[in-house]
Amino acid sequence: MGVLGLHLSWDWARDTLEGLRPTYADHAQIELFVFNREGRMIYAPGGRIAPFVALDQRLPETEPPPALGRDSLTVPGLAGLAHWADAQPQFLTAVTRLPARNLASDLGWYVVVRQPTATAFAGADSIVSRALAGGLVAALLSALIASLAARRLSEDLNSLSRAALHIEAGTPGAVVPLTHSTREVQRLSSTLGHMTRRLLEMNEAMEEVVRQRTLELRYANQELERLASSDPLTGLLNRRGFDARLAQALALAQRSSLPMSVITIDVDHFKQVNDTHGHEIGDQVLRSLAQQLRSRLRASDVVARLGGEEFIVLLPETTLAQAQQLAEELVRAVRDQPQDPVGSVTVSAGLSALRPGDADACAMLRRSDEALYAAKTAGRNRALAQP
Repeated sequence: MGVLGLHLSWDWARDTLEGLRPTYADHAQIELFVFNREGRMIYAPGGRIAPFVALDQRLPETEPPPALGRDSLTVPGLAGLAHWADAQPQFLTAVTRLPARNLASDLGWYVVVRQPTATAFAGADSIVSRALAGGLVAALLSALIASLAARRLSEDLNSLSRAALHIEAGTPGAVVPLTHSTREVQRLSSTLGHMTRRLLEMNEAMEEVVRQRTLELRYANQELERLASSDPLTGLLNRRGFDARLAQALALAQRSSLPMSVITIDVDHFKQVNDTHGHEIGDQVLRSLAQQLRSRLRASDVVARLGGEEFIVLLPETTLAQAQQLAEELVRAVRDQPQDPVGSVTVSAGLSALRPGDADACAMLRRSDEALYAAKTAGRNRALAQP
């Protein structure tokens, strides 16, 4: 500031700035500019400031090259791309604010250096062009070599494929040929030949294994069917198993005009048993009831647990009166056999018989449920019938 004030000229500043330029600056088209704190140009190389002032050139804002994205070039003072008013193409530009030793010497000036992108990136563009040309040549050579190798490999693979089709069709004398296009294909053909011979030798043994596995699978499916139709707690049939037996009994009863009855049984106050003694004791009560039902029924009768504390008994060739007598015996037997530690447990039963006009068992089951509800309403520990 003192020098400028004494000489009243930019000669000293111009000499200082031009002295900062490297020796190759003219060849590399590197130029230095100075902008004030308001972003207006106050110095241009060679005194060419007037055209820039006329174009209202302001402090340029740099941005990184598009191919690089956000990186170290966005840091102030390092190079970035910027638009200038005197030329359409962008320039590689660096902007640095002049440091100040103290507040009084802080001019707020910016020193800006620019270089045309064509010059700045000439070396990189040349390297990219050579790399692309080299890559193209290498790709063409690789494609040619791959095409020749693929043709030979394709012939060998087609030969192996034809041999495999003949072997699959059972053509007499069909063998896998030994190919030589590559070590891998040769090894593959040799392995396939050995494997084919072993497969033919093992065919009969495998068929025997298949027969054994089929029998095992059949037994396993039968066991799965049994498990799917059984109640895991009591060992009785579940709803799925009962429905299948009911369909068979209904068909026989309708075809032969035979009577058929059903008894629906429900444990009285079973929730109180669970709440007082726990679910383990409740399960014990259900198992005991299932055992009593099995012991007092015929082999032809069907007993199942529908869920919770509800059971159902299907009585083929049994009239409603016979079912009523059996239901009352079951109610008394359960009541007279205390369950430790619960004590006396009672059940309610509702029963119904198949009517001549019933197309299916739904109406009979509904009437049995209604009778069970009536027994519950009448005070429990009893068996009522719904004709």
